[in-house]
Amino acid sequence: MIIRRLTPANRWLEPLLAFLVLAAIAYDIWFIVAIGYVPQPFFYESQDTWMDWFNTALYAHQGGAYEDWRTVYLPLSFDVLKLLTLGQCYESEQFEARACDVMAITSMHVIFLANIVLTFLVFRKIHRSTAVWRTIAMSLGLPMTYALERGNLLLLTYTFLLLAYGPLVKSARVRWLFSGLAINMKIYLVGAIFA
Repeated sequence: MIIRRLTPANRWLEPLLAFLVLAAIAYDIWFIVAIGYVPQPFFYESQDTWMDWFNTALYAHQGGAYEDWRTVYLPLSFDVLKLLTLGQCYESEQFEARACDVMAITSMHVIFLANIVLTFLVFRKIHRSTAVWRTIAMSLGLPMTYALERGNLLLLTYTFLLLAYGPLVKSARVRWLFSGLAINMKIYLVGAIFA
């Protein structure tokens, strides 16, 4: 990987981007406290927060994902969600699960925080002087905060991608394993193995 050398003229760009990301997060937090839901581009319906996680978990526990929901998620996604959610919370509607399944909410946020740490470790190995700024931009920017707000399986997929393609894991076979896990979370990542 080629990292462009930072010159005095462009050394301020990455900290500025990180500051803008942090300012956007501060605004989002203010908006939640003042108005009661997250601003656009996040979804306005507060009952749909973490929708992807809870809806998928509902089918993981009740079945019918391929027959009724007609999903393209691979079976491993449902097995992982069975481990990261409380089954008794999915005996009826998914909106009730949001109030019941503390394990699911905790899992999403622990994965999100772990991804921040892993991203920092990856960037520190690649380019130590910009690791903090790049971690803020990558881990707290809109794609990852949106994935958290949706409860998208991209949260876990990103973890696997960092371990499969980042410099943290040395063993080729372990990297292959993480690449396979990422593909089993999001099938379109099969293209990543060709790169």
